Amino acid sequence: MGKTKYLFQLTIPSVQKLITASRKSHDLWAGSFIISNFLKEAIKPLKDKEIIEFIFPHKDLLEDTQEKISNVPNKILFTIKASKDEVKELGQNLEKTIKEKLKSLANNIPFNIKNGSKELMEYQLENFINVIWGAIPLEDDYIGSLRKLDKHIAYKKSSILPDRRFIESYKLIDFEKEENPFTEGLGFEQIYQYFTDPDIKKSHLVKGAYRCTLCGDRIILEADGNDYKGDGFWKKLWDDKLFSTGERLCGVCLAKRTYKMESFPSVSEIATTTFKIFLKDNKQAINEILNIIKSVRNQKRYFSKNPQSVPKLEREEQDRLGKLLNLDGEYLIPQVWETDEERPDIARRLTDVYKKLNKFPSDSFAILLMDGDSMGAKLRLLDDIKEQKDLSKKLSEFTQKVKEIVEDENYGKLIYAGGDDVLALLPIEFALKCAYEIQEAFKEELKDIEAKIKDKIQGEEKADIKYSFTMSGGLLFAYHKLPLSYVLNKVREFEQKAKNSGKNRIHFGYIKHSLAYSESSFSWDKYEIFEKILKICDEIPNTFITQSYELFMEVESSNNEMNEKLFKSLLKKKIKEEMVEEVIETFKKLDDNFNNPLKLINILKIAKYINKQKVEK
Repeated sequence: MGKTKYLFQLTIPSVQKLITASRKSHDLWAGSFIISNFLKEAIKPLKDKEIIEFIFPHKDLLEDTQEKISNVPNKILFTIKASKDEVKELGQNLEKTIKEKLKSLANNIPFNIKNGSKELMEYQLENFINVIWGAIPLEDDYIGSLRKLDKHIAYKKSSILPDRRFIESYKLIDFEKEENPFTEGLGFEQIYQYFTDPDIKKSHLVKGAYRCTLCGDRIILEADGNDYKGDGFWKKLWDDKLFSTGERLCGVCLAKRTYKMESFPSVSEIATTTFKIFLKDNKQAINEILNIIKSVRNQKRYFSKNPQSVPKLEREEQDRLGKLLNLDGEYLIPQVWETDEERPDIARRLTDVYKKLNKFPSDSFAILLMDGDSMGAKLRLLDDIKEQKDLSKKLSEFTQKVKEIVEDENYGKLIYAGGDDVLALLPIEFALKCAYEIQEAFKEELKDIEAKIKDKIQGEEKADIKYSFTMSGGLLFAYHKLPLSYVLNKVREFEQKAKNSGKNRIHFGYIKHSLAYSESSFSWDKYEIFEKILKICDEIPNTFITQSYELFMEVESSNNEMNEKLFKSLLKKKIKEEMVEEVIETFKKLDDNFNNPLKLINILKIAKYINKQKVEK
């Protein structure tokens, strides 16, 4: 049979849902890493085959590495010269390999689970994602072929139907095989009745007594007809640091929680990183804090065997911080101890130490989500495989730079960096700087590709920002005890607001413990102006923010000149006269001559919030 050159695409949709179903930072990392890593392992054997030419990702990303980050995107594109049957076999084998790797996670759970639960877990792992693949003969018009393939993949995604053969219960029920799946001897008709009759009280036997407290999509493991909450299994785990009281997980979320079980810094640890940096030269304060924690009964539960801080601290400050790196930052925050019935005095004793230092640990962290702007518009102008491979290589190199920027320069922890997408956790002080450096690296890495694209455009359209390689991002400063799934959804909302308001910008804000909230945005070319606001904002009292906010909520004027006069008149009463013009001119540059004073007030609030988190002011 003759060989034909095919364009082949494989994608795993709905990965974001897996990532969002997270309560701990480890869940967030594992949900991203598992899919990326198994996809990478599945396609890695193909990278050296002569009949296959990778387009996305670049094959450099498929090399063996010790990096524990997600850097392979969930969409794979390559060409293959083969027969139709060989292409079909390849697609089926890739799908099978990925699903088998997911299913194998059930063998790595560090707890004994019943046979029925293991089977249920394997089923949940094997079926929680869809692997969509397709191929079409590659024509001379590469972009045309790509469009046809994209439509084919989109159709396959929309055509997925749920598997109605099975019901998840405390055991997996297969209608085709089991006539009497319960000890009560229920047949298909009675099962159907259990679903449809509201008067029947034992529907938990069929539907599953409890759905997973993390994702809410699948039923929990280790339940049965006598213990439909699975208390006999789950309550024993609530004293383990891996689990929170009340958690009951499905097979997928349990696999995430226990995957590789290596130390991954918690959001509380990220929040208190700045404080640990502050302490590194104060051995006396470190010892005082450690002795306070060690005075607690069962102190071992608060210290990990290995350091669990961010990579930069672990690498550079092990000697100076010592055991403090083994103490999760959560236990440095006094409010955490205020609800501890055994030792409420710990909060007071820690507070006394911090008052002497005149420095308190932050109770909030930053989450950063970034994405390349209008990538589709630029891809359509790279109309041959070589040009798209060049882009793919540049994106691969950008991914490596992102890790350096986040972890080596800004005390953060990278969750994923695949293609033009970035998700990271950072201390608040370094977060905005990190975001700015990432988008600068993106522009620098792709400047040659951008030049090629603009050579293909005529006239005024060259100036259209969609043909420039820019990034937009959402940046949220969040209280460390807020639900992580909520925080993730909020930062995605921020990123979308940045995209919708002009792109090439950052939308950022905070949510405090009190749920006080503020958000605003600016384009990246205003970053240095915001840096100036950070330097002067502490000279502006909070009363100015309160009064000016109330004033402009009432006035809501579109008259820029009047807005400036009102702003200035109120400012003169609050700060030194020689500073007034400097502040006014800075604000004018940031917001196009006082077009939106409420936006400026929110930016001022956020600037003051950021300054409170700094190691040294």
